[in-house]
Amino acid sequence: MKWLFPFLFIAAMLLSLLSGDGEAMTNALLEEISSAIQTMITLVGAMCFWSGMMNIAKEGGISKAVGEALTPLIQKLIPKIKGEAAEAVTLNLSANLFGLGNAATPLGLKAVKQMAENHLPAESFASFIVMNCCSLQLIPTTVASLRHQAGAAAPMEILPIVWCCSLLSVVGALTAVKLCYCFLKGRR
Repeated sequence: MKWLFPFLFIAAMLLSLLSGDGEAMTNALLEEISSAIQTMITLVGAMCFWSGMMNIAKEGGISKAVGEALTPLIQKLIPKIKGEAAEAVTLNLSANLFGLGNAATPLGLKAVKQMAENHLPAESFASFIVMNCCSLQLIPTTVASLRHQAGAAAPMEILPIVWCCSLLSVVGALTAVKLCYCFLKGRR
């Protein structure tokens, strides 16, 4: 990728100069830079807002309540998990539930570290990583922010589709992990 984008940029510049349309390329470049900055500001604003909401939820005990509600499910999906590892996994998943992937990342790293310290089996790591990557989401903050910026009349109208898709992806991925490990155990 580090070579692809510079190559495409240089090729576009050369083609615009050879076709005598360098001014159109310059105008398009400046418009896209402006659009990229506006998108970045919109996303940063949304991330700050939802990260603040997550901190309020954490301070108010909502995150802990969600984590405690998720604990029985986590213990079924990741056997032998306990203590700080279980807490880190539940916090990671609750951050993902609220669409805060940026807040979930450090929690996920902490969860993996705790799981490694507890010497959990590889299947546990695979299950956690699949749940983290597929992430069941209740509030897709990034997508809603992008839809709002693009002028959608109702940026959150995608919620039912997001819920269905994220639930299906998590269930499908966890099923694939379980099937793979059952197959591997059967081959031993």
